Amino acid sequence: MKRKSQVQMFETVMVIFIFFILLVFGFVFYGKFFKSSSDQSVAEQSQVNAVQIAQRIAELPELLCTEEDVREFNCVDLFKLQVIRDHNLFNDELQYFDMLGFSRITFKQISPVPASDPELESTDGLVIYNKAPPNIQKESKIHIPTIIYDPTGSGHCDVGIGTCSFGLIEVTVYS
Repeated sequence: MKRKSQVQMFETVMVIFIFFILLVFGFVFYGKFFKSSSDQSVAEQSQVNAVQIAQRIAELPELLCTEEDVREFNCVDLFKLQVIRDHNLFNDELQYFDMLGFSRITFKQISPVPASDPELESTDGLVIYNKAPPNIQKESKIHIPTIIYDPTGSGHCDVGIGTCSFGLIEVTVYS
């Protein structure tokens, strides 16, 4: 009888041991699943933040093309861009940090080549805003097509007298 109760006790201990092993595997699996879904959520939030900043940039009156006080959609004035870059206006103002946060805003001219401004044609582009956190963990980029209007150029385009070029606004958001 003693031997039979020892076997039953051993069986009970083994069942409890296997149960706890399965419980540990379940917690590990749940932890990995939860971590991957939270990482995906952070990445999606970063992309949403980049899109919001890109929309703010595209609607800034400081950059928009105007013809007789009428704003042109999806158009950036090259002269205004150069003034902002030359005087470092966006990087010095706190109001722009509240709007743009830790990001980098770059304008690049795609067509025609050569560009009106050599910086637009370079790989770095024309940077008008660049604030990076002390330790960059992640960055998210988004590109928006735009028209770059040069009012000093010869010719005529939809915006007015001057030249229009196809360009990109590159928004890099740091986190």
